[in-house]
This record gives sequence, C-alpha cells and structure tokens, in this order.
Amino acid sequence: MTQTLTKQELKFTDLVPTEWVNSETGPLVWFTAFRIVNLTKEDLSSRPITVDLLGVHAIIFYGTFPYLDLTLTKWELGNESNVQVHVPDLKVNNSREGACLILFSRYLEGDPIYGEAETQKRIASVKALFASVCGQNIVYERICDNVINLQDGRFMGFAPVFKNPHVIPAPKIDETTISVLQLAAKTITARSKVDQSRILLALHWYETALNDDGIDAFLKYWIALEVLVMPDTTNIGPLNSLLAQAYKITTQDVGEKFFLLVGFSVFEAKLFTTAFSSQCTTSFPCILSLFSKIFCLRC
Repeated sequence: MTQTLTKQELKFTDLVPTEWVNSETGPLVWFTAFRIVNLTKEDLSSRPITVDLLGVHAIIFYGTFPYLDLTLTKWELGNESNVQVHVPDLKVNNSREGACLILFSRYLEGDPIYGEAETQKRIASVKALFASVCGQNIVYERICDNVINLQDGRFMGFAPVFKNPHVIPAPKIDETTISVLQLAAKTITARSKVDQSRILLALHWYETALNDDGIDAFLKYWIALEVLVMPDTTNIGPLNSLLAQAYKITTQDVGEKFFLLVGFSVFEAKLFTTAFSSQCTTSFPCILSLFSKIFCLRC
C-alpha cells in the first residue's frame, strides 16, 4: 500500500490507523524506528510505503520524524554499592533526514497482549520478517524505541539496559582458582585438534552468552553445554552425570534441581512451551555457573 506525503517531516497522527486512537488499549502507540541504508530519496520520492504485518503497522519513507532520544543516558558505577544514572536534558528532536522504517504497535502497560514484553516480541518478529524478505539493510541501525500519546502528542522513551554487577558474586582470585585456570588452559592445549576445536567452540558460545540476557543468553549457555558435553548426541545422560559429580548429588537430584529430566526433549519442551515459567526462571541462574563447573571437569 502506498500514499502520497507532501511534507518531509512525518506526523504520526496522520499515518497511524485512526481506529487505534479510540481503541480499547487507549491512545498510546509504541514505535521502533530503523535507519535504512542504500535507499535514496528518489527511491521513495513522494511515496511512503505502508503495510500491516502481524499486528504491526509499518511505514517506509524518506524524510525526518520526531522522537525522544535517550541514547545519551549513562549508567555509572560509583563506589562498591552505588549506581548512578545520568540523564541529559530530554526533548523531542527530529531525526536525521534519510530513508527510515518505522514499526508501530498498540501499547498498554501491563496488558497481556499489548504490554511491553509482548509488544517488543511483536516488533522483533516483524523486524526479522522485513530483514529476511527485504534484506538486512532495511533494519540496518535502530534509532529509537518510543511510546507516543496520539491524543496529546507526548513522547516516552526507554533508556539503555544496565546490568547491575552488585547482584553477581564477586570474582574468585584465590590461589586455587588461579591454579584451576592455568590447568584448564594447559589441558586444552594437550587435547587432540578435534577436542580443542570443540572446547574453543563451547567457550565461544559461553562468551556470547555473557553479553546477552534473558532467553537468548539461556539458549547460548545451553548450546555451550551441548557442545562441551554432548557433541554427537542429544542424550542428556552425560550432562546429568557430570552435574551430579560437580555438585556431589545424585542424578535424580540433578533432575529436580536443574529440571533436566529424562532427556533433552523434556528440557526443550519446558523451555519453549512454558516461555520461562517459574521452573525455567528458577533454573536460569543455575545454568550461569553450570558451564564453568562442567568445563573444569571435562578439561
């Protein structure tokens, strides 16, 4: 669907579906904007493209749009127990002129369908759909995540996520730990090339998990464990045995503690069908330390 837009500055109230303003979710609309690369003004001259996908209203256009920029918000560690946030003067600015993709979704705080978590999932799915069909450059750079009130024009923004280090145990630097570190490295170099590649691949997935959060981090930690312990099988038995050895518990206790029951299929079902139910949430902090324990045993 295309429509003519004579002004270069985008006005959301002119393009968001009118029924959203007076819908049961209220006048709030979430929008996520991306900078598009390798599309020129001529490619989109006077013809913004709008399309509705999976509950998201999308527009592709060339020009500018207003948004609340919170990218300069900074979190800073003070002393050992103090975290400070520095927020710049907040004002709505216009984006740099260029080709943009903006994804709109209805938004209602706390709502099971239009709350923040579900809205982010909906936006992420449509982003992936655009990238897979239109190419990655259509979502090359994320510009903002904002919420706008369509009735009074007020903007709300979201600051960058900060991982509080004070909820994570202090690093271990005692003599025994450093000795284990050195022994692990020495053991890796003594292994066959195949084993070295597998262990380094496991470390790669573990490192990428460190930079992530939530279910994405959980899956990467799990892949690291799979590569390390189950390179040629989905049988979870070897992992159960190593966990029992590491924590000095029985294999039955392993199932109860980590919810790794009779096989990967059971764990997989828990992970994907419950979408981090209370059981999966309970096991998430545990998996952060599983890799290091299993790694030391395997090496």
